[in-house]
Parts: sequence; structure tokens; C-alpha cells
Amino acid sequence: YACGMEREQAEQALSLIRKVVDQTRDDLVAQNWGLLWMLHSFSNLAAFVVIGLVVEARALPLPFYLLPLIAAGAVNGVCIVLFSKRDQGLQSFVEQQMHGIWGAFILGTGIAGLSLHLAHAPPSLFVYVVALTSGISFAMMGTVFTRKFFGVAAAFALVMAAFPFFPSGGGRWLTLGGLWWVTLFGIGFTMHRVRLSRKTTARIL
Repeated sequence: YACGMEREQAEQALSLIRKVVDQTRDDLVAQNWGLLWMLHSFSNLAAFVVIGLVVEARALPLPFYLLPLIAAGAVNGVCIVLFSKRDQGLQSFVEQQMHGIWGAFILGTGIAGLSLHLAHAPPSLFVYVVALTSGISFAMMGTVFTRKFFGVAAAFALVMAAFPFFPSGGGRWLTLGGLWWVTLFGIGFTMHRVRLSRKTTARIL
């Protein structure tokens, strides 16, 4: 009898976890993160292209690598303010997790970049830092939201492992930017279609 009770409680706990995960995914869709990620895909891609074709090509010091990323972050922040949908004035659980993960990404990447600069390390190493922190951040997304992000994290790890075999130039940054674009636009487009479909169904009903 005791074993039966424990099994029933375990099943109830798993069912509750599934409901929480499903609700979290629904919240991402409802709060318009699909559109936001599509917009972010272009601003992030633009930053990586500038770094690859301008900053790295001219062999500028490492702080110049941070400027396009800061600009992209500012654009992304404005997009969140303008297009994020929120039912209540307070931040939701989803927003808190999203801001926490990507806030840690921005802070960690910035500190690592400045540390490399102060250590007089070659600026070309910064692309490895960005690839690493990107993969870690998407792995955190996989822990909180959906396991699909673990595949994205693995893709960043594979790209970083391939960087030593790239020829000199901005190819690493262009590849990293392309991976960011495919990831954000692909997932964002799928989520945005779901949101539009739900709105259409709601009008019909």
C-alpha cells in the first residue's frame, strides 16, 4: 500500500511539472517572444557582421568588439519594451527567467572581454568567449523552457571546436552570427505562427 501511495504521488508530481513546463512555453508565445526573437536575430546578426568585416578586418583593439554587441543589446532592449505583451504590470516568471539568463550572458561576456583586454590577450580569442557564453546561455534556456535549446547549445559547442581550423579573418564571427540568426529566427518564427494561429482561432470562437 505504501509503495502504491508513493507511486501515485510521484505521478502527480510529474504531472504537475509537465503542466508547469507547458504553461511556461505558452507564456513565451503569449508574451510575443516569437516576434521579439525574430527581431533580435537581425540585430545580433548585424553586430556579428560588423565585428567580422570591420573590427576584426582592421585589427582593432578588443573594446571595439564590444561596441557592436552593446548596440545590438540596446536595440533588443527597445524591442522588448515596444513589443512584449504582458497581462499584468509585474514581471512574470518567464520574463524573470529570460532576463536573468541573458543578463548573465551579457555581463559574463562583457567582463570576459575586458579581462582579455587587460591581460593583453589577442582580440581574436574573444570569439571563443562569445561562442562559449552563448552555448551556456542556451543550455540554461533548455533547463528552464524546452530541451530543444540543448541542441542549440551543442551546435555552439561544435562551432567553437571548429574555430581553430578557420582561416584568419572574420569568418568565425560571420559563422557565429549566422548560427545566432538561424536559432533565433527559426524558433521565433515558429512561436509567432503559433501566436497568430491562436489569435485567429480566438476570433472565430
